[in-house]
Amino acid sequence: MKRQRKRNEIETIKAIGYIRVSRLKHHKNHVSPDTQKEAIENYCKAMGWELAAIFEDLDRSGYKRKAGKLNYEDRPGLLQALEYVKTHSIQKLVVWKFSRLGRRIREAHEIIDTLENVGCDVVCTSLNIDTGTPTGRLVRNIMIDFDEFTSEELGETIYENKAVNAERGRWNGGNVPYGLKWLPDKKEFVEHEETFRWLQLIFDLAERGWLPSRIAAYLHEQGAPPPREKWTDDSVRYILRNPIYVAMPVWDGEARPSRYQCFIPKQQFEKVQAMLDRNSKLAPRTLGSQHFLTPLLRCGICGSRMDIKYNGTDNWKRRRYHCSRKYALLKEERCNTPYYDADSLEEAVVTQLRSIACQPEFLDQILTEAIESVPVEAIKKEISTLEAQLAVLVRAENELFDDCYVKKLIPQEQFLRQNERLQEKRQEIEDRLQQLRRELSHDSRQLVEAYKRELEQFTRLWDSATSEEKREIVASLVDEVIVQPERATMKLYWAEVGIPTYERRKVVFFKTNKEAQ
Repeated sequence: MKRQRKRNEIETIKAIGYIRVSRLKHHKNHVSPDTQKEAIENYCKAMGWELAAIFEDLDRSGYKRKAGKLNYEDRPGLLQALEYVKTHSIQKLVVWKFSRLGRRIREAHEIIDTLENVGCDVVCTSLNIDTGTPTGRLVRNIMIDFDEFTSEELGETIYENKAVNAERGRWNGGNVPYGLKWLPDKKEFVEHEETFRWLQLIFDLAERGWLPSRIAAYLHEQGAPPPREKWTDDSVRYILRNPIYVAMPVWDGEARPSRYQCFIPKQQFEKVQAMLDRNSKLAPRTLGSQHFLTPLLRCGICGSRMDIKYNGTDNWKRRRYHCSRKYALLKEERCNTPYYDADSLEEAVVTQLRSIACQPEFLDQILTEAIESVPVEAIKKEISTLEAQLAVLVRAENELFDDCYVKKLIPQEQFLRQNERLQEKRQEIEDRLQQLRRELSHDSRQLVEAYKRELEQFTRLWDSATSEEKREIVASLVDEVIVQPERATMKLYWAEVGIPTYERRKVVFFKTNKEAQ
């Protein structure tokens, strides 16, 4: 029921204001919060109303709907305003436009009905409309319908423009990827001064077998600035999965080629994706398997991966590694390698890692050699040459793009063919530049120091680690293990360690340090 007032009754009308903006922008067509506030204050002053409070929702959409809730339930300022109206006998809620309450018909009417049920009318300052009058209610309904129509039309236009933008290889905005900085005037990405080195380290550690959870813990320990509040395995995984780092911005769920530069070598990015895919597809029993060397083992004769097999009776079973091609269907494809004892091989690898962890002078020597081996002058010269070649390629790409989409001189099919060749050449140059810049920036020092720290903690962590943790620890320290009847070679990332063998009953066993002596 609407309240009925006598025209001759004199009273001071109490009002509140409400302000909403979808995004905080600064352009000529944008009505700022200050402008809305000034309009509400001036209107109340002109009408002789008491303005009790003004509530705000900044950077809040009036159209987008979140799953499981009405849109306005995600606007704390509006909820506070509705509560204030109920508890303070407010008679008018003043807005700049009806669209500030919401751009969906049902929700806008629900908000207005809630207000009117407690005796509060809605006033629009830009149209001088008061919903306390029949004319005001008529115009209100028209304007709310029009606002939703306008929003839907605008949404379709924006989507179409972004789709065209994506087809032309342009970024459609959003959160700037970690480690990069966006230059609006040049419309391109560049390396962020503080975080780009951490971005490179994230991909380097992932390439060496570190899982996202382990990388997140290490970044937190090292004080790396996180993309949001703190480092989590999800935030690391999001960075590792983002194809923008190889010049492939995502639009509408699809990664598309662009004219931006690559910040991570494409080969490294693809290797990391394959490792993430493999880990996500592993069954729980595989992740918890005691055969922690399986992902690292390679046959020294044919180069194939190794499988595990149990030999013996139920009361006496032994684990044996063997080449995956040992039982190939075609006889000519079979690899004639022996069985390798799994227990002695795993014990020998762990013993070698413990031994290395107790030799700090060996680790220091690796660190020194890794840094001193960088030929600085030669690298700088090659970088200069490649940058000149890259500049020529970029100009060629821009001219080709203009010939197709601006001047309409060539068909799109011809553009795609020529552009693909240019992109391949550009990718090759950018990958090489990334590799050279990493060597020049002494990233090897940071990686070796991280590796050294992991080795130093190996003895402390190993005995209490679960099967899954052991698999991860070994993968972070060992690149691969090549097994042959004569010896096994454990390849660390900056050194190699040999493991002697002996044969017994057609099975190859591996010696620990003490047995070798």
